[in-house]
Amino acid sequence: MLIKCCNLPELSAHGQEAETMLSELFDEKYLRERYDIALAEQNQAIGKAIGEERGKAIGEAKGIIKALVALVKKGILTVPQAAKEADMTVEEFEAKSGLKAI
Repeated sequence: MLIKCCNLPELSAHGQEAETMLSELFDEKYLRERYDIALAEQNQAIGKAIGEERGKAIGEAKGIIKALVALVKKGILTVPQAAKEADMTVEEFEAKSGLKAI
């Protein structure tokens, strides 16, 4: 028992309550559960951040291809030139853009 210095019943009751709370707080199973929950929340936040960055990169790549396709359609670039600008092979650019080299 945490509080034994006084004979007051309310202090003794509070001491028992505090002892119970501390016992629960330092219970290994309880600590493991709290750790697992915190770890899951952290992993979820990391996954979300990675997903957002990946989504931005994919969107940027699609935007670049879309702009290059427009330049090819206007006759400003050829498919091989556009593929080079996109840092792709001609075959990769054709597959992603739907255009064919002449």
